[in-house]
Amino acid sequence: MAAAKPRRTQVEALDDLTAQIRLSNQLNALALPAAVLKHDPKTYTNPVTQTAVDEKNQRRADVRAALGWEQS
Repeated sequence: MAAAKPRRTQVEALDDLTAQIRLSNQLNALALPAAVLKHDPKTYTNPVTQTAVDEKNQRRADVRAALGWEQS
């Protein structure tokens, strides 16, 4: 008699799905131009532009952190 195959739990299934999504996100990020995820160090005189750039830099940092990528 063959040994019973252990059933996969929902947590294991979610962990596998999370890993697949993370890999997919990394592959998609690799397809982007390199400048998309780089920090913009410029200082703008227009406060609206500076606010927009600061927000974009924060989003870029969040994406790099989520992907486990360091700023180069």
